[in-house]
Amino acid sequence: MNRRAILIRGYHYHENHNGASSFFKTNKPNRGGKYNLDYRRHFKDTFKKYILDTSNIETDIFISTENSPIAEEMLNLYNPKKYIFLDFNKTKQAHTLEQGLQLIKKYSFENNIKYDYIFCTRFDLKYYDNPINLFDLKVKNKISVFSYPTQFKDYDNWKGQFINGDFVHLIPPEVIDKFIIDLEKRKSNTSSGKQLQSVSNLSKYLNLYNIIPFNEITQNIITIDREFCDSIKTSSEEFKKYNWR
Repeated sequence: MNRRAILIRGYHYHENHNGASSFFKTNKPNRGGKYNLDYRRHFKDTFKKYILDTSNIETDIFISTENSPIAEEMLNLYNPKKYIFLDFNKTKQAHTLEQGLQLIKKYSFENNIKYDYIFCTRFDLKYYDNPINLFDLKVKNKISVFSYPTQFKDYDNWKGQFINGDFVHLIPPEVIDKFIIDLEKRKSNTSSGKQLQSVSNLSKYLNLYNIIPFNEITQNIITIDREFCDSIKTSSEEFKKYNWR
């Protein structure tokens, strides 16, 4: 019987979030760099429409996030097999991928389950189509990710380079152990967030990833859902000009 695991990770709700302030201070210096995160705005409906409702395969959901005033509502909606709440004041949101995969690994072992694939996504995404359709499910020895060009003028040191996005991952169970080890190494050796966004021309990572470049088709699959706080008075349409596509 076909069966898949889906990991939903990161912030599902956070007011006045300041996580991307370095970007906004560069591109929007008068905006303060704060915005609201709420999975109910776009992720809830588009995830159901394009991911859950487009396949008859049995799906086990896992969640790695931070607690919030609406966490119980979110858990009741997705009814995860396992979930973990992390304190993002003590650990980085990016580490939710590693922690979530540990949940899946433990659950599948304890219940003698072999998943066809593991799909990892984030709560702060808006889907326009199903990215799984672009992945080759026959690839069993590599993790499929999208790679996209850095678009922002002074975004760290990555200007003009391609980086592997951490928006979605398609992970064959055969490489989950190798991927967890890779994440742990990069977590300890790099600054916040970059452990998931390795520059794609680094040869040491190419044997682990099946890289799918953003192009005219793939760039219309996903956007990051970032709404500025009301006090900043910036519309989501304005933000789209600066969004990662």
